[in-house]
Amino acid sequence: MASRRTFSSEFKARVVREALKEQETTSELARRFEVAPSQIIQWKKEALSQLEFLFGSKHPGEESAAKDEHIRVLEQKVGQLTIERDFLERACDKLGVLKKKP
Repeated sequence: MASRRTFSSEFKARVVREALKEQETTSELARRFEVAPSQIIQWKKEALSQLEFLFGSKHPGEESAAKDEHIRVLEQKVGQLTIERDFLERACDKLGVLKKKP
């Protein structure tokens, strides 16, 4: 029994790129790249279905930059709250208002 062949993403991209050019038929491409025509059709459909995700953001780094900024702001707030808590804890200790838990 023959084992299944696996193809790299680079190979698939090259085949799909050629298929999208529409300079050769699917059968000609299948012969040239030694894959089944149905496989080329499947890869092409998969690539076309992913286009909306590719163009989903106006700028590729826009989402990650916004996340990085959000994380920076949250880390700053955590730092500020930690300082405030430590200050209040020391003040309570000096005044004897609350006892620390062991």
